[in-house]
Amino acid sequence: APTPGARLRAAMIESLMCRFALDLRELAARHGASMTELLRLTQPLRLRFAGLIEADGEPGGETIRLAHSPRLVARLAARTLDAYS
Repeated sequence: APTPGARLRAAMIESLMCRFALDLRELAARHGASMTELLRLTQPLRLRFAGLIEADGEPGGETIRLAHSPRLVARLAARTLDAYS
């Protein structure tokens, strides 16, 4: 059975692939994750795709959107969240 962490990462990947965005508050509420954990999980994405994402809200951007060519970037961005890649 998938762990809570695996379910959270799967939900984040699904959100990026389908909506080209992550709503960290919504993910925190739905999966019982802390904003600290979500900010830690999204740090590699924020660094690697800094010029291709937009982050709104505080602290550290509670909504992350793929800003440029989202279909081209979605797969690579989602991969940074995949524990198995």
